[in-house]
Amino acid sequence: MFGLANAGVAFSAVGPATWLVFYALLFGKGIGVFAMGLLGEKLGFPLPRGMGRKHLLVAGIIAGIGFTVALFVAGEAFIDPGVQGTAKMGAMLSIAAFPIAFAAARMLGIRKKN
Repeated sequence: MFGLANAGVAFSAVGPATWLVFYALLFGKGIGVFAMGLLGEKLGFPLPRGMGRKHLLVAGIIAGIGFTVALFVAGEAFIDPGVQGTAKMGAMLSIAAFPIAFAAARMLGIRKKN
């Protein structure tokens, strides 16, 4: 709700910056979290108890949801209000990481523990 209330962006604001921010959040953060988790594991830092690599993958996908910081950075990084709006729209669209993460968790057999 914070993102929707404070983004200050028209839903029609879509452009190249939209897709760059969206793909950076969805793939860049997801791959980064997963890869750095694997690197940490290789360097001798174990994953938390009960967490496997498939859990790490889903956590990386969930990390792709970028509202608050991505909205702030988009507002500060771009001077042109039109580009600012399209970049913020990319951050808003990153909520698409949720259904992707949900589907990945289902396909990988991740279930809630009681």
